[in-house]
Amino acid sequence: MKKEIIIAVIVILSVSIYFSNMINRATAIKKAGSIICFGDSIASGHGLKREDTFPYHLALLIGEEVYNTSYSGETTRQALRRIQRDVLDLSPRLVIVEFGGNDPYRNIPLEETINNTELMVEAIQKIGAKAVIMLGEWNMLEADYLNAFRELAKRKNVLLLEDEIRVTINDPKLNFDGVHPTAQGHKILADLIYQKIMPLL
Repeated sequence: MKKEIIIAVIVILSVSIYFSNMINRATAIKKAGSIICFGDSIASGHGLKREDTFPYHLALLIGEEVYNTSYSGETTRQALRRIQRDVLDLSPRLVIVEFGGNDPYRNIPLEETINNTELMVEAIQKIGAKAVIMLGEWNMLEADYLNAFRELAKRKNVLLLEDEIRVTINDPKLNFDGVHPTAQGHKILADLIYQKIMPLL
């Protein structure tokens, strides 16, 4: 009797694993050819509900799902560690990369920030997807950072979104702390980003 119970449990677990794998595969297929926002607290919508973030509003404007695989507080180093799982394995057609603002706080040199971003862009382009670089914090608008990202965008032939975040940073009513956009700030970001990426869709 005990043996029969063990066999039954094994069969149930096997069936569960099988269907779980099928569901995961179906999810991956659903996401293939999608648009992904891959970033830090700006893209993740620090302090806001999912429905208030710019990726959510961007999806409404485009008319299709925009997957947000962003984590608050992340650096370009951390992003590189998970890009395979959270971006490449999903076979996207366009990825908005929004990292770099946290790097100075973690003592990551500008040269490494640019190199890490370049590696992410190359990985995205290698699978046949389009990459877009988005600047997300005030420190990235300083001359050394800005020029370095401009050079990178030109070198890799990708769109650089640099003006969009200026709008929310420069208006106290559109940000919480000089960095993170409010719900209204995110909505404005979505409108501005939509206008720039439309030719790429």
